[in-house]
Amino acid sequence: MPLTVRLAIQNEHSDPVSSSQLTNLLLYHRSLSRPAIYSVDDLRIWCQEHSTIPDSNALHDVFVSRFYVNSCEQTIHPYSITLISTDEAASSYTDVLQTLKQTVFDVTGITHQVKYRMGDGGNVLSKCREHRKMVPVDKWEDIERDLLTIQLSFDDGVFQRGVQLLLKRWREIPDLVIFANYFEEQWVVDLKIV
Repeated sequence: MPLTVRLAIQNEHSDPVSSSQLTNLLLYHRSLSRPAIYSVDDLRIWCQEHSTIPDSNALHDVFVSRFYVNSCEQTIHPYSITLISTDEAASSYTDVLQTLKQTVFDVTGITHQVKYRMGDGGNVLSKCREHRKMVPVDKWEDIERDLLTIQLSFDDGVFQRGVQLLLKRWREIPDLVIFANYFEEQWVVDLKIV
C-alpha cells in the first residue's frame, strides 16, 4: 500500500490502523465506486492455475500451455491460445476468440488484435474429402493440391486472396461449382475468413 495513503488515513484516526484494516477499507471504497478490477498479476495467477493440460476426459477444460507476464511493464505475452475440442463447429472457435478479446479488454482496457491464426488444415482437408463425391474423380487431385497449397499461406492477406482466387477458378469449371459453394459456405463464410 502506498505510504501516502497510509499516512493520510492514520492522520484521520487517533488509534493505530493496521495494514489489513487499511487494505479492507480501500477494497470496500473501491467496490463502491468501481467494477471489479483485475491486475496483470491476477492474470498471471489465473494462467498458473490453468497451466496443467487436462486429461482426455476433460477436453473442454481451459488450459494455458505457455505464457509470460511482466508485472513491471504491465504487459502480457501469450504464446498460444489453444482450443482442443471434439466440437468442430466454427461457432466454437468464434466464441473462444470473442471471449478472449473481451477478457483481454476487461483485464487491461486494451483492445486485443489477433495477429496470427493457426488452424488445423488437416481437419479441413479430411472434411473436404468426405464431400469428394461433389467432384468428378478426375478433378479431385487438383482440388486436393489446391487445398494443400492454400494451407501454406504465410499471412491472412495471402490466404484470403488465395481463397478468393480458388473459388473463382473452381466456379469457372461447371463440375466444381457445387463443391466451390460447399467450401465457401462451410470454410469461408462460417469461419469468416474472407
